[in-house]
Amino acid sequence: MKNKIDIGAELERIEKDVRDMEEAGIDQITLDFFAGTENERAFLIAARAFVKSLGYSAVHEYDDGELLLIVRKVA
Repeated sequence: MKNKIDIGAELERIEKDVRDMEEAGIDQITLDFFAGTENERAFLIAARAFVKSLGYSAVHEYDDGELLLIVRKVA
């Protein structure tokens, strides 16, 4: 059985990271997660919707076994 992402906890982490990004005046951050988890698709859907609700956009990429969530300030 593959690992699962704790979606609720990770959304809280994303919210904190976005607040830190705002305070620092940065327009983009990249957050990394383990790729290949059992609920990865559900996490991505939830994370992208959550980021959008905060007024940002998010895309994802994969790099060396990691799932990267790139959060950007909407222009």
